[in-house]
Amino acid sequence: MKKLEAGNRKQEAGISVIAVTTTLLLLILFAAVASSLVSVRANINAEAVNAKRALYLAESGLATTKKTLLADWSLYSNPSAFPLTSFAGGTFDADITPGSNPSSYVIVTSTGVYGNSQRVIESTVSRYSALSDAVYTEQDFVQFGSAVVNGTITEFAQEPIPGLHTADATALAKANKLNGYTSRADGNYFQGDFQGNPNAVNGVMFIDKYASGNSADCHLTGNISTNDGQPAILIIFGNLKVTGTLVFNGLIYTTGTADFSLGNVTINGSIISASMVSEGGSAAINYTEGNVVTSTTLSLLDLVYRPVEKTWKIIN
Repeated sequence: MKKLEAGNRKQEAGISVIAVTTTLLLLILFAAVASSLVSVRANINAEAVNAKRALYLAESGLATTKKTLLADWSLYSNPSAFPLTSFAGGTFDADITPGSNPSSYVIVTSTGVYGNSQRVIESTVSRYSALSDAVYTEQDFVQFGSAVVNGTITEFAQEPIPGLHTADATALAKANKLNGYTSRADGNYFQGDFQGNPNAVNGVMFIDKYASGNSADCHLTGNISTNDGQPAILIIFGNLKVTGTLVFNGLIYTTGTADFSLGNVTINGSIISASMVSEGGSAAINYTEGNVVTSTTLSLLDLVYRPVEKTWKIIN
């Protein structure tokens, strides 16, 4: 009996040793796994932080590029003006691709690198903010019906619309004998509204304030279009309302409202307005850079020269 009890104690002791050993091994294994997980998570967190830093570096490259272009836009064609730069523990590098009209806009690709992380952003940078939008207004843009806009819309613009070189606009409009005003002494310069309805809309047209100083209240009716093959510019110191059929190729500039909610309107160009712009029915506004950024508009408008981002996206 005593021998049996002694044997049982030895067996129990052996089992206890195995249990303790197994527990220790499991604890060591769990500790190793936990340590590995902590290490993996630490690496993941470090990579995430480095990726954010790389993105900030890419944005720094874009900001630096805009600053360089502000000092001298023509540098867009000089790669040495945008070197690889070390900054904040990483680097950024910007490449510039000319747009279809590089005097107006370029495409900037900026790469930021931090550690093993790299981020790349692409931005369309416009030289003149107001001339790169389909609609640029200081107030709101109202759209309804099946009306469409193909291009960027800027409403409640932070910068006011460009000023106008009034004397130059007046001279060009008076010299413009198109649109049925061949024999008119003042050509396409009017006060308050058109004299009669024009048979077309070509060249520079300037509807100034009434002689009394009240804002113009200009109406376009009938079936009219820009038909001489050259971009036009319609300037109104007041409000514009279109109730007929209008096909306009160029820039419409108003200091008041621009109402395209009732007519059958197609604008291939841009609208700049200091007040509300409304578009309804089947109207279409198609931003067409070649009809907007012209030698005439650049000479008549007091443009704010400030490179501005019109598009921004992460491409890597």
